[in-house]
Amino acid sequence: MQSANIVDKLPNHSTKQYGKRDVTELKFIAVHHSATEGGDPFSFARYHIETNNWPGMGYHYVIMPDGFTYKTNNITTVSFHVKDNNPVAVGICLVGNFDIANPTQEQYNSLAELCRLLLQEYPWLKIKGHKDLQEQRTCPGKNFDFLYLHTLLRNRPTYEDLEKENAELKERLRQIKKIAEV
Repeated sequence: MQSANIVDKLPNHSTKQYGKRDVTELKFIAVHHSATEGGDPFSFARYHIETNNWPGMGYHYVIMPDGFTYKTNNITTVSFHVKDNNPVAVGICLVGNFDIANPTQEQYNSLAELCRLLLQEYPWLKIKGHKDLQEQRTCPGKNFDFLYLHTLLRNRPTYEDLEKENAELKERLRQIKKIAEV
């Protein structure tokens, strides 16, 4: 997953600030779609500040159609993205309108990798859609497939699996080289 931390580069409201929290208060990873055909973290931040009158960017992460992932808020920031659940949720937004289109494979892959990283750090978190945490929403869209996301999360090898496979391959190569010397 290619990523960049742009927390300190995004615009913020001139007088308002988001609150802070301890990570032990977290309960959910809230998955969103932007409900737009395009956009980027800077345009979303401007919209959240200028139109919604929020202190800054509402999401903690934004995943572009090519899978590139931006960190847009610190995990300890109580940003606005799920109304009553803001204090307990990490917001991840995938760019696109998934009531009309489907997320890209790159977005699913990056989301699965980001969720895996967050769950390694905060294993008690539950992955939910915005609609699961705030009624009268379709977000992250009717075409977003949570079953597929969970399949990706289950089937992706862990770092330990890759290390073991790498050690096995090195041992096989050593054996082949030994045979070739005879």
